[in-house]
Amino acid sequence: MTKTKGSKPKERSYPPNATNRLHALTAGRCEFRGCNKFTLRHEPTQQDGNYAEKAHIYAFSDRGPRPANEAIIDVNAIENLMLLCQACHKRIDDHEEEYPVELLQEFKKEHEERVFLITGFGPERKTKPLIFIANIGKDPVSVSDSDVFTSIFPNRYPSCRSNALDFSTIPDREDWYKTAGQDAIHDHLYGFYREPPAGGRPPHISVYALGPIPLLIQFGASLTNKIPTDFYQKHRETDTWKWGDGEGVAEYVLTKLKDGADPKQVAIIFSLSGKIHLADTGISDEFSVYEIEVKDGEQGPNYFFLKTQGDLTKFRKLYGQLVARICEDHPGVTEVSIYPAMPAPVAVSCGFDLLPKVHPNLVIYDADKTRGGFNKALIVTRQENV
Repeated sequence: MTKTKGSKPKERSYPPNATNRLHALTAGRCEFRGCNKFTLRHEPTQQDGNYAEKAHIYAFSDRGPRPANEAIIDVNAIENLMLLCQACHKRIDDHEEEYPVELLQEFKKEHEERVFLITGFGPERKTKPLIFIANIGKDPVSVSDSDVFTSIFPNRYPSCRSNALDFSTIPDREDWYKTAGQDAIHDHLYGFYREPPAGGRPPHISVYALGPIPLLIQFGASLTNKIPTDFYQKHRETDTWKWGDGEGVAEYVLTKLKDGADPKQVAIIFSLSGKIHLADTGISDEFSVYEIEVKDGEQGPNYFFLKTQGDLTKFRKLYGQLVARICEDHPGVTEVSIYPAMPAPVAVSCGFDLLPKVHPNLVIYDADKTRGGFNKALIVTRQENV
Protein backbone atom coordinates (compact mmCIF):
# COMPACT_ATOMS: atom_id res chain seq x y z
CA MET A 1 0.00 0.00 0.00
CA THR A 2 1.43 3.38 -1.03
CA LYS A 3 1.70 5.81 1.87
CA THR A 4 2.65 9.42 2.42
CA LYS A 5 5.06 10.38 5.12
CA GLY A 6 3.41 10.72 8.52
CA SER A 7 0.08 9.25 7.50
CA LYS A 8 -1.75 6.32 9.02
CA PRO A 9 -4.30 3.99 7.44
CA LYS A 10 -7.92 4.71 8.36
CA GLU A 11 -8.83 1.03 8.43
CA ARG A 12 -7.15 -2.31 8.91
CA SER A 13 -6.56 -3.06 5.24
CA TYR A 14 -4.36 -6.13 5.25
CA PRO A 15 -2.58 -7.40 2.15
CA PRO A 16 -4.29 -10.26 0.28
CA ASN A 17 -3.89 -13.61 2.07
CA ALA A 18 -2.15 -11.91 5.02
CA THR A 19 -3.71 -14.30 7.52
CA ASN A 20 -2.73 -17.37 5.53
CA ARG A 21 0.80 -16.07 5.01
CA LEU A 22 1.23 -15.25 8.70
CA HIS A 23 0.01 -18.70 9.73
CA ALA A 24 2.41 -20.29 7.24
CA LEU A 25 5.39 -18.24 8.44
CA THR A 26 4.69 -19.06 12.09
CA ALA A 27 3.32 -22.61 11.81
CA GLY A 28 0.25 -21.30 13.60
CA ARG A 29 2.17 -20.71 16.83
CA CYS A 30 2.44 -17.63 19.01
CA GLU A 31 5.59 -15.64 18.18
CA PHE A 32 6.11 -14.30 21.71
CA ARG A 33 9.51 -15.58 22.84
CA GLY A 34 9.01 -18.56 25.14
CA CYS A 35 5.29 -19.04 24.41
CA ASN A 36 4.99 -20.96 21.12
CA LYS A 37 1.33 -21.76 21.88
CA PHE A 38 -0.54 -23.45 19.03
CA THR A 39 -3.27 -20.99 18.11
CA LEU A 40 -5.42 -23.22 15.89
CA ARG A 41 -6.75 -25.36 18.70
CA HIS A 42 -8.65 -24.57 21.89
CA GLU A 43 -6.53 -26.15 24.62
CA PRO A 44 -9.23 -27.03 27.20
CA THR A 45 -11.50 -28.76 24.66
CA GLN A 46 -8.88 -29.67 22.02
CA GLN A 47 -11.32 -28.43 19.38
CA ASP A 48 -9.91 -26.95 16.17
CA GLY A 49 -10.43 -23.26 15.45
CA ASN A 50 -8.58 -20.01 14.79
CA TYR A 51 -7.68 -18.46 18.14
CA ALA A 52 -4.77 -16.37 16.84
CA GLU A 53 -4.55 -12.60 16.81
CA LYS A 54 -2.65 -10.40 14.35
CA ALA A 55 -0.64 -7.90 16.37
CA HIS A 56 1.02 -4.76 15.02
CA ILE A 57 4.66 -4.16 15.93
CA TYR A 58 4.41 -0.47 15.02
CA ALA A 59 0.96 0.53 16.21
CA PHE A 60 -2.04 0.74 13.90
CA SER A 61 -3.06 4.02 15.55
CA ASP A 62 -1.20 7.12 16.72
CA ARG A 63 -2.75 6.48 20.13
CA GLY A 64 -1.68 2.83 20.24
CA PRO A 65 1.40 1.30 21.83
CA ARG A 66 4.64 1.72 19.86
CA PRO A 67 3.41 4.43 17.43
CA ALA A 68 5.31 4.67 14.16
CA ASN A 69 8.07 7.25 13.89
CA GLU A 70 8.65 9.65 11.02
CA ALA A 71 10.21 6.93 8.86
CA ILE A 72 6.71 5.61 8.41
CA ILE A 73 6.10 2.08 7.24
CA ASP A 74 3.05 0.25 6.02
CA VAL A 75 1.77 -0.83 9.42
CA ASN A 76 -0.52 -3.42 7.86
CA ALA A 77 2.28 -5.06 5.88
CA ILE A 78 3.17 -8.63 6.78
CA GLU A 79 6.61 -7.44 7.99
CA ASN A 80 4.87 -5.41 10.72
CA LEU A 81 2.50 -8.16 11.86
CA MET A 82 3.03 -10.85 14.47
CA LEU A 83 0.88 -13.88 15.17
CA LEU A 84 0.15 -13.97 18.89
CA CYS A 85 -2.18 -15.72 21.28
CA GLN A 86 -4.65 -13.46 23.08
CA ALA A 87 -2.69 -13.40 26.35
CA CYS A 88 0.63 -12.43 24.71
CA HIS A 89 -1.05 -9.78 22.55
CA LYS A 90 -2.51 -8.16 25.64
CA ARG A 91 0.84 -8.43 27.43
CA ILE A 92 2.85 -6.53 24.80
CA ASP A 93 0.20 -3.82 24.38
CA ASP A 94 -0.38 -3.27 28.11
CA HIS A 95 3.37 -3.12 28.86
CA GLU A 96 4.72 -1.07 25.97
CA GLU A 97 7.85 -0.05 27.87
CA GLU A 98 8.88 -3.70 28.30
CA TYR A 99 8.32 -4.62 24.65
CA PRO A 100 9.74 -1.98 22.31
CA VAL A 101 9.66 -2.35 18.55
CA GLU A 102 13.20 -3.71 18.34
CA LEU A 103 12.47 -6.54 20.80
CA LEU A 104 9.28 -7.58 19.04
CA GLN A 105 11.11 -7.60 15.72
CA GLU A 106 13.64 -9.97 17.29
CA PHE A 107 10.78 -12.23 18.48
CA LYS A 108 9.32 -12.33 14.98
CA LYS A 109 12.65 -12.93 13.25
CA GLU A 110 13.71 -15.73 15.64
CA HIS A 111 10.40 -17.54 15.44
CA GLU A 112 9.96 -17.39 11.68
CA GLU A 113 13.56 -18.38 10.98
CA ARG A 114 13.17 -21.36 13.31
CA VAL A 115 9.97 -22.45 11.58
CA PHE A 116 11.61 -22.10 8.17
CA LEU A 117 14.60 -24.18 9.27
CA ILE A 118 12.58 -26.94 10.95
CA THR A 119 10.08 -27.31 8.11
CA GLY A 120 13.02 -27.66 5.72
CA PHE A 121 14.09 -30.89 7.42
CA GLY A 122 13.31 -34.11 5.59
CA PRO A 123 11.66 -37.12 7.28
CA GLU A 124 15.10 -38.65 7.87
CA ARG A 125 15.80 -35.91 10.44
CA LYS A 126 12.86 -36.87 12.63
CA THR A 127 13.40 -38.44 16.03
CA LYS A 128 10.97 -39.87 18.54
CA PRO A 129 11.89 -38.72 22.07
CA LEU A 130 11.74 -41.33 24.84
CA ILE A 131 12.03 -40.24 28.48
CA PHE A 132 12.72 -42.53 31.44
CA ILE A 133 12.60 -41.03 34.94
CA ALA A 134 12.73 -42.58 38.40
CA ASN A 135 13.60 -40.84 41.64
CA ILE A 136 17.20 -41.14 42.80
CA GLY A 137 16.77 -41.58 46.54
CA LYS A 138 14.42 -38.79 47.58
CA ASP A 139 15.44 -36.46 44.76
CA PRO A 140 12.76 -35.97 42.07
CA VAL A 141 13.85 -35.78 38.44
CA SER A 142 12.17 -34.41 35.32
CA VAL A 143 12.76 -33.88 31.59
CA SER A 144 10.71 -31.29 29.67
CA ASP A 145 9.84 -31.04 25.97
CA SER A 146 11.94 -27.88 25.94
CA ASP A 147 14.94 -29.88 27.24
CA VAL A 148 14.45 -32.34 24.40
CA PHE A 149 14.16 -29.73 21.66
CA THR A 150 17.17 -27.76 22.86
CA SER A 151 19.35 -30.89 22.98
CA ILE A 152 18.66 -32.09 19.42
CA PHE A 153 18.24 -28.81 17.51
CA PRO A 154 19.36 -28.13 14.78
CA ASN A 155 20.48 -31.67 13.86
CA ARG A 156 17.09 -33.29 14.42
CA TYR A 157 13.55 -32.39 15.32
CA PRO A 158 10.94 -34.30 17.37
CA SER A 159 8.30 -36.10 15.32
CA CYS A 160 5.88 -36.02 18.25
CA ARG A 161 5.63 -35.06 21.90
CA SER A 162 7.97 -36.92 24.23
CA ASN A 163 6.90 -40.35 25.41
CA ALA A 164 7.57 -40.60 29.14
CA LEU A 165 8.10 -43.70 31.24
CA ASP A 166 7.65 -42.21 34.72
CA PHE A 167 8.52 -44.25 37.79
CA SER A 168 9.01 -41.24 40.06
CA THR A 169 6.08 -42.18 42.30
CA ILE A 170 7.34 -45.66 43.24
CA PRO A 171 7.79 -45.58 47.04
CA ASP A 172 9.84 -48.74 47.67
CA ARG A 173 12.37 -49.09 44.91
CA GLU A 174 14.22 -52.11 46.31
CA ASP A 175 11.24 -54.46 46.26
CA TRP A 176 9.98 -52.96 43.04
CA TYR A 177 13.26 -53.67 41.22
CA LYS A 178 12.76 -57.38 41.61
CA THR A 179 9.06 -57.59 40.79
CA ALA A 180 6.98 -55.09 38.84
CA GLY A 181 9.77 -52.79 37.64
CA GLN A 182 11.20 -54.97 34.91
CA ASP A 183 7.76 -55.99 33.65
CA ALA A 184 6.58 -52.37 33.61
CA ILE A 185 9.57 -51.30 31.51
CA HIS A 186 9.02 -54.14 29.05
CA ASP A 187 5.27 -53.48 28.74
CA HIS A 188 5.73 -49.75 28.18
CA LEU A 189 8.37 -50.17 25.51
CA TYR A 190 6.33 -52.84 23.75
CA GLY A 191 3.63 -50.20 23.25
CA PHE A 192 6.09 -47.41 22.49
CA TYR A 193 7.61 -49.16 19.48
CA ARG A 194 4.16 -49.94 18.09
CA GLU A 195 2.65 -46.48 18.30
CA PRO A 196 1.55 -44.64 15.10
CA PRO A 197 2.28 -43.68 12.39
CA ALA A 198 0.24 -46.60 11.09
CA GLY A 199 1.81 -48.96 13.58
CA GLY A 200 5.19 -48.45 11.93
CA ARG A 201 8.54 -48.09 13.63
CA PRO A 202 9.98 -44.64 14.30
CA PRO A 203 13.03 -43.83 12.12
CA HIS A 204 15.15 -42.71 15.07
CA ILE A 205 14.94 -42.61 18.89
CA SER A 206 16.39 -40.02 21.29
CA VAL A 207 16.65 -41.30 24.87
CA TYR A 208 16.66 -39.14 28.02
CA ALA A 209 17.04 -41.19 31.19
CA LEU A 210 17.57 -40.40 34.87
CA GLY A 211 17.14 -42.79 37.75
CA PRO A 212 18.81 -45.50 39.84
CA ILE A 213 21.54 -47.33 37.93
CA PRO A 214 19.99 -50.83 38.12
CA LEU A 215 16.77 -49.61 36.52
CA LEU A 216 18.66 -47.68 33.85
CA ILE A 217 20.62 -50.78 32.83
CA GLN A 218 17.38 -52.79 32.67
CA PHE A 219 15.77 -49.99 30.62
CA GLY A 220 18.67 -50.07 28.15
CA ALA A 221 18.45 -53.86 27.85
CA SER A 222 14.77 -53.53 26.90
CA LEU A 223 15.41 -51.10 24.04
CA THR A 224 15.84 -52.43 20.53
CA ASN A 225 19.06 -51.91 18.59
CA LYS A 226 17.18 -52.38 15.32
CA ILE A 227 16.32 -48.67 15.29
CA PRO A 228 19.07 -45.97 15.40
CA THR A 229 19.12 -44.62 18.96
CA ASP A 230 21.01 -41.73 20.60
CA PHE A 231 21.47 -41.32 24.35
CA TYR A 232 21.60 -37.92 26.03
CA GLN A 233 23.26 -36.76 29.24
CA LYS A 234 22.04 -34.23 31.80
CA HIS A 235 25.09 -31.97 32.19
CA ARG A 236 25.33 -30.60 35.72
CA GLU A 237 27.64 -27.75 34.79
CA THR A 238 25.27 -26.31 32.15
CA ASP A 239 21.96 -27.75 33.40
CA THR A 240 21.12 -28.85 29.84
CA TRP A 241 20.93 -32.09 27.87
CA LYS A 242 22.81 -30.77 24.86
CA TRP A 243 26.06 -32.57 24.07
CA GLY A 244 29.21 -30.52 23.68
CA ASP A 245 31.02 -30.29 20.36
CA GLY A 246 34.07 -32.31 19.39
CA GLU A 247 35.25 -35.85 19.91
CA GLY A 248 35.77 -35.55 23.64
CA VAL A 249 38.87 -35.90 25.80
CA ALA A 250 37.91 -38.68 28.23
CA GLU A 251 40.11 -41.77 28.14
CA TYR A 252 39.27 -45.15 29.62
CA VAL A 253 41.60 -47.72 31.12
CA LEU A 254 40.69 -51.42 31.18
CA THR A 255 42.45 -53.44 33.86
CA LYS A 256 42.12 -57.04 35.01
CA LEU A 257 42.37 -56.68 38.77
CA LYS A 258 42.60 -60.39 39.60
CA ASP A 259 42.04 -63.95 38.43
CA GLY A 260 39.42 -65.96 40.26
CA ALA A 261 39.33 -69.58 41.34
CA ASP A 262 36.20 -70.26 39.26
CA PRO A 263 36.55 -69.28 35.56
CA LYS A 264 32.77 -68.92 35.26
CA GLN A 265 32.57 -66.30 38.00
CA VAL A 266 33.25 -62.80 36.59
CA ALA A 267 32.72 -59.25 37.86
CA ILE A 268 33.22 -55.79 36.33
CA ILE A 269 33.84 -52.65 38.37
CA PHE A 270 32.99 -49.37 36.64
CA SER A 271 34.93 -46.53 38.26
CA LEU A 272 33.61 -43.65 36.15
CA SER A 273 31.61 -41.11 38.14
CA GLY A 274 33.41 -42.25 41.28
CA LYS A 275 36.14 -44.66 42.39
CA ILE A 276 35.07 -48.11 43.56
CA HIS A 277 37.76 -49.97 45.50
CA LEU A 278 37.86 -53.73 45.14
CA ALA A 279 38.14 -54.17 48.90
CA ASP A 280 34.80 -52.37 49.37
CA THR A 281 32.82 -54.61 47.04
CA GLY A 282 32.82 -57.85 49.00
CA ILE A 283 33.66 -59.82 45.84
CA SER A 284 34.88 -63.30 46.78
CA ASP A 285 38.07 -64.99 45.62
CA GLU A 286 36.01 -67.13 43.24
CA PHE A 287 35.66 -64.17 40.88
CA SER A 288 37.89 -62.81 38.16
CA VAL A 289 37.53 -59.03 38.31
CA TYR A 290 37.90 -56.43 35.56
CA GLU A 291 37.73 -52.65 35.94
CA ILE A 292 37.00 -49.83 33.52
CA GLU A 293 38.22 -46.52 34.92
CA VAL A 294 38.01 -43.08 33.37
CA LYS A 295 40.98 -40.77 32.92
CA ASP A 296 39.66 -37.27 32.25
CA GLY A 297 42.76 -35.21 31.56
CA GLU A 298 44.48 -34.88 34.92
CA GLN A 299 41.46 -36.24 36.78
CA GLY A 300 40.34 -39.73 37.59
CA PRO A 301 36.70 -40.72 38.12
CA ASN A 302 34.39 -37.70 38.37
CA TYR A 303 30.86 -36.52 37.58
CA PHE A 304 31.80 -34.29 34.65
CA PHE A 305 33.89 -36.43 32.28
CA LEU A 306 31.02 -37.23 29.87
CA LYS A 307 30.92 -34.03 27.82
CA THR A 308 30.36 -35.15 24.23
CA GLN A 309 28.80 -38.03 22.34
CA GLY A 310 32.35 -38.97 21.43
CA ASP A 311 33.11 -39.61 25.12
CA LEU A 312 30.16 -41.98 25.32
CA THR A 313 31.03 -43.71 22.03
CA LYS A 314 34.57 -44.44 23.22
CA PHE A 315 33.23 -46.03 26.40
CA ARG A 316 30.75 -48.18 24.47
CA LYS A 317 33.49 -49.43 22.19
CA LEU A 318 35.70 -50.49 25.10
CA TYR A 319 32.75 -52.03 26.95
CA GLY A 320 31.86 -54.10 23.89
CA GLN A 321 35.45 -55.31 23.63
CA LEU A 322 35.44 -56.30 27.30
CA VAL A 323 32.21 -58.28 27.06
CA ALA A 324 33.57 -60.11 23.99
CA ARG A 325 36.82 -60.84 25.86
CA ILE A 326 34.92 -62.25 28.84
CA CYS A 327 32.92 -64.55 26.57
CA GLU A 328 36.16 -65.81 25.00
CA ASP A 329 38.28 -66.11 28.14
CA HIS A 330 35.51 -67.50 30.35
CA PRO A 331 33.61 -70.02 28.21
CA GLY A 332 30.28 -71.03 29.67
CA VAL A 333 29.84 -67.86 31.74
CA THR A 334 26.12 -67.07 32.08
CA GLU A 335 26.21 -64.09 34.44
CA VAL A 336 28.54 -61.15 35.02
CA SER A 337 28.34 -59.19 38.26
CA ILE A 338 28.31 -55.40 37.80
CA TYR A 339 29.50 -52.83 40.38
CA PRO A 340 28.62 -49.46 38.83
CA ALA A 341 29.60 -45.85 39.50
CA MET A 342 28.53 -44.33 36.20
CA PRO A 343 26.44 -41.58 34.54
CA ALA A 344 22.92 -42.38 33.33
CA PRO A 345 23.61 -42.75 29.57
CA VAL A 346 26.52 -45.10 30.31
CA ALA A 347 24.20 -47.26 32.41
CA VAL A 348 21.58 -47.36 29.64
CA SER A 349 24.20 -48.28 27.05
CA CYS A 350 25.50 -51.13 29.25
CA GLY A 351 22.15 -52.84 28.85
CA PHE A 352 21.57 -51.70 25.28
CA ASP A 353 24.88 -53.02 23.94
CA LEU A 354 24.33 -56.59 25.12
CA LEU A 355 23.55 -59.10 22.37
CA PRO A 356 20.48 -61.27 23.05
CA LYS A 357 21.25 -65.00 23.44
CA VAL A 358 24.97 -64.27 23.01
CA HIS A 359 26.16 -62.23 25.98
CA PRO A 360 25.73 -63.22 29.64
CA ASN A 361 23.11 -61.71 31.91
CA LEU A 362 24.15 -58.84 34.19
CA VAL A 363 23.78 -59.13 37.95
CA ILE A 364 23.60 -55.52 39.15
CA TYR A 365 24.88 -54.59 42.59
CA ASP A 366 23.67 -51.31 44.05
CA ALA A 367 25.69 -49.29 46.57
CA ASP A 368 23.63 -48.60 49.70
CA LYS A 369 25.42 -47.32 52.79
CA THR A 370 22.36 -47.96 54.95
CA ARG A 371 22.62 -51.66 54.13
CA GLY A 372 26.38 -52.01 54.54
CA GLY A 373 27.64 -51.50 51.00
CA PHE A 374 26.88 -53.26 47.73
CA ASN A 375 23.77 -55.43 47.54
CA LYS A 376 22.28 -57.41 44.68
CA ALA A 377 19.52 -55.32 43.09
CA LEU A 378 18.37 -57.28 40.03
CA ILE A 379 19.41 -59.52 37.16
CA VAL A 380 19.26 -57.90 33.71
CA THR A 381 18.50 -60.03 30.67
CA ARG A 382 18.64 -58.57 27.17
CA GLN A 383 15.05 -58.55 25.95
CA GLU A 384 14.14 -56.43 22.94
CA ASN A 385 10.61 -55.21 22.35
CA VAL A 386 10.52 -55.12 18.56
